[in-house]
Amino acid sequence: MKTCYYELLGVETHASDLELKKAYRKKALQYHPDKNPDNVEEATQKFAVIRAAYEVLSDPQERAWYDSHKEQILNDTPPSTDDYYDYEVDATVTGVTTDELLLFFNSALYTKIDNSAAGIYQIAGKIFAKLAKDEILSGKRLGKFSEYQDDVFEQDINSIGYLKACDNFINKTDKLLYPLFGYSPTDYEYLKHFYKTWSAFNTLKSFSWKDEYMYSKNYDRRTKREVNRRNEKARQQARNEYNKTVKRFVVFIKKLDKRMKEGAKIAEEQRKLKEQQRKNELNNRRKFGNDNNDEEKFHLQSWQTVKEENWDELEKVYDNFGEFENSKNDKEGEVLIYECFICNKTFKSEKQLKNHINTKLHKKNMEEIRKEMEEENITLGLDNLSDLEKFDSADESVKEKEDIDLQALQAELAEIERKLAESSSEDESEDDNLNIEMDIEVEDVSSDENVHVNTKNKKKRKKKKKAKVDTETEESESFDDTKDKRSNELDDLLASLGDKGLQTDDDEDWSTKAKKKKGKQPKKNSKSTKSTPSLSTLPSSMSPTSAIEVCTTCGESFDSRNKLFNHVKIAGHAAVKNVVKRKKVKTKRI
Repeated sequence: MKTCYYELLGVETHASDLELKKAYRKKALQYHPDKNPDNVEEATQKFAVIRAAYEVLSDPQERAWYDSHKEQILNDTPPSTDDYYDYEVDATVTGVTTDELLLFFNSALYTKIDNSAAGIYQIAGKIFAKLAKDEILSGKRLGKFSEYQDDVFEQDINSIGYLKACDNFINKTDKLLYPLFGYSPTDYEYLKHFYKTWSAFNTLKSFSWKDEYMYSKNYDRRTKREVNRRNEKARQQARNEYNKTVKRFVVFIKKLDKRMKEGAKIAEEQRKLKEQQRKNELNNRRKFGNDNNDEEKFHLQSWQTVKEENWDELEKVYDNFGEFENSKNDKEGEVLIYECFICNKTFKSEKQLKNHINTKLHKKNMEEIRKEMEEENITLGLDNLSDLEKFDSADESVKEKEDIDLQALQAELAEIERKLAESSSEDESEDDNLNIEMDIEVEDVSSDENVHVNTKNKKKRKKKKKAKVDTETEESESFDDTKDKRSNELDDLLASLGDKGLQTDDDEDWSTKAKKKKGKQPKKNSKSTKSTPSLSTLPSSMSPTSAIEVCTTCGESFDSRNKLFNHVKIAGHAAVKNVVKRKKVKTKRI
């Protein structure tokens, strides 16, 4: 009669690990063979069953599997075949079924740890032999495993006995698909191979007897597919359950197998012994090595030594080889690399580098670096020079431009004279048109007042005048800036030429013409020039070609234009040019 593991330990089915441990200790003290000297055999068997029950229930996975198959394990009767829908299947086809294998999950069957017929080695060994035979027969039906003799081993067990059959096949590993379970003297290494192979068990059985529906040719295609799908699903479920049951049985027997425990213990002792021997050898080498000389500790081997008579020949060969390599490296070792540090690129030839310099990307990067350097100079205070210092004085220009070609200067002077003539003519025409427009506007205003125009027209005219004045002031400021810059550049160039003595008669004529042309402006537009005199209305003594510069506001004279500009900047005597109405003519022309 099988006993439930929970009843054997005296705990509930939902007992915790701590409760199982306490119950096992209590039962072990009660049924241990040392505590029962009067009845050692019975106490030993009882204690073995208790220990097996605790090992199964203490493992969470084993306990879960036991709970799900407890009814099948505790049922002593084989599966019933009296059901109406069951049909008889040949035992050679089914082999050991899952339900039959579950009957052997009973620790009470393996209480005897010996080689007897009722011992664990023969009971478990015959079960594994039967399982191996089923796999070989299934494989041979599929045309496989013809070279293996696992089925022959099972037949020898029935004819000559388990122990003799093991002795005959224990060394024929090439003829067995699955290793033998063996008996007590079986080697520990062989047992490790046995459990490793069976732990990866995967059956070849078809489980066609698990089909739910009978297949018939009279079914239509849709019905046939549905029948095949459901039957295949049932077969796969039965196959998975069978594989899991066999693997669980392997784990169950491994826990009861004392050979594994004893073999692991012996292997650990041997490992420790070898480790101790190795340490002793190292200690002996250190101990005896200190007494020997240094020459005896290390000896060069034959391949590490070189004969002295070969040194001269090797040196000659090395010297010649070195000269040859040096000459070769001088020719072939030099590699020129052309690099652009701005774009961080390398080139193989100078032509590629030049082509890269002309690209837009290189120019863009160059401009960005220049702007960054200028910004850094400003932030670091390195750019302290004012714009006035960009203009060189007469003395500096003489020193820097001693090698200027006379013909080039004359050509430049002719071009400058032409531009000034054009600008003066434009100014005269603009002034004339300006005066005309001013007179027209005054007449329009007076006529409007006399005729008594409506107030709405007056408001519109005022708004238009304001808008025109605003636009004219903005445009005049930009025009003045460009004109001042151009006049300053021309004055500097004339001053430098005058100091070098490069002026000709044509230059004097040009200067007088320019003065006359500029002198006409105050006469035509005297109203605007009275309040804000400009540099163009200066007398001939204050012309840019003269050595003395005069401030138009306070009348103070200076030796150079740089000093004059510094005075204007410090004292704030910059002359304001009122040229707002000059642009009015241009707007009306458009």
